[in-house]
Amino acid sequence: MAILGMEASAGEAPITCFGVAIFREEAGMLKKAVSLATAVAFVVLASVAVCAHEKKNVKKLTKEEVPKPVIAAFEKAHPQAAVKEYEQKSWQDKVWYEVEFKDGGAVKEEKYSADGTLSGSEEKIDAKDLPEAVTKAISGSAPGAKIVKAEKETHGQAVTYEIKLEEKGKFREMKFDEKGVAVKKCETMKKGAK
Repeated sequence: MAILGMEASAGEAPITCFGVAIFREEAGMLKKAVSLATAVAFVVLASVAVCAHEKKNVKKLTKEEVPKPVIAAFEKAHPQAAVKEYEQKSWQDKVWYEVEFKDGGAVKEEKYSADGTLSGSEEKIDAKDLPEAVTKAISGSAPGAKIVKAEKETHGQAVTYEIKLEEKGKFREMKFDEKGVAVKKCETMKKGAK
């Protein structure tokens, strides 16, 4: 007897799966296909979850609401800066304070812990000022995309570049290290998103 294009061995009884009679060999192939599909679905869902977890809780603050050590550290480092805004951000039980400011013509952000310790900075830069390795990586991973925004981020000794790209009316962000290695490839945004 042939079922689903396979011949039955003498005395082999078919197994019913979703109302279809199959033999052990077919059942094994079906089991492998289901396992592979499950693994692919898990990877896709995990990637979406990682990108979703990157969302932070953000609260705009007045200068008076920012901890005094943060204000003192910032004003000591940048006495002539014009502050644009203060924010409190939290993610995974960590809280920090960001100060966005303009100093010497450049727009920057600095991140501080509540005790006034500087933990990182971001500076908007022109696309032409990106390292060559980063521009090559962008060309290779997103050919035809236009760089809309570029930021240089510093955390301790680590320097990364966060890039906002526009491609066919859609925006996405990517992050690269100085050698052009992608360290973040997610967060697609709608047209017009900041």
